[in-house]
Amino acid sequence: MGDSPRRRFYLCPPDYFRIEYSINPWMDVNHQVDSARAREQWASLFETYVRLGADVHLIEPEPGLPELVFPGDSIFLFRNKAYASRFRHPERDPEVAQMTRRFRARGFKVETLPRALHFEGNAEAIYWNGRLMCGCGIRSDCDVFPILGKLLNVEIHTFRLTEPYFHFDVTFCGVDKETAVYFPGAFTAGGRELMKRMVPRLIEADENEARVLGVNSVSINGTVVMSTPRAPKLAARLRAAGHEVIELDLSEFYKAGGGAKCLTLESYEYQTP
Repeated sequence: MGDSPRRRFYLCPPDYFRIEYSINPWMDVNHQVDSARAREQWASLFETYVRLGADVHLIEPEPGLPELVFPGDSIFLFRNKAYASRFRHPERDPEVAQMTRRFRARGFKVETLPRALHFEGNAEAIYWNGRLMCGCGIRSDCDVFPILGKLLNVEIHTFRLTEPYFHFDVTFCGVDKETAVYFPGAFTAGGRELMKRMVPRLIEADENEARVLGVNSVSINGTVVMSTPRAPKLAARLRAAGHEVIELDLSEFYKAGGGAKCLTLESYEYQTP
């Protein structure tokens, strides 16, 4: 993933983060969030990004929107445009209007993809090495990504995901221009073959470490910020490949199926509006 120019991230503080419904296998309304601990864990992620040189901006939290803390799910940012999501689950629909309002106010041109198609934003579309890497089949419709690719005029590669890996960002992390991490069990046989052809140095995570969201990581300037200290084998493989690794404890967000990348909306090829 390109580290020059400076990467721009948007994070939303977890002021209203709770488990109010269950729409993925990680969520359980009886396993509630420790709000104070969530704030501490989120702050550690924010501080880590700043220390590593990212350009970090805040998204205002909103009462009644407990998953706005995962800002990339509801929007996709590329240059000076913002593409609004359309959620598979209606519980999350209200996030879209709030996020599009926020980014319109920031000077982005907000667009909506065809309303018949589901699209879950930066959670499903990751810009890596000049290509748009996309996941579909659980939350997002596969037909949406050729449309997005044409609008952006970028090369796209779409991978059909398997349960329970509902978003692409829990299955794939671009580390640098030659290296990526992925969990092969989330992909079809054809998807695994395509990934092997595309990525010169492909580091695999095993199922146990994928389930604890070890792959839901963010790489900045050669340092991989991992969502958990519970994926030691993956961390060791990354270090053996020459990368620094920071293993954060984001366990409060794991309760909703989210980690470092879920908490991070990236503005790709940011241009001043």
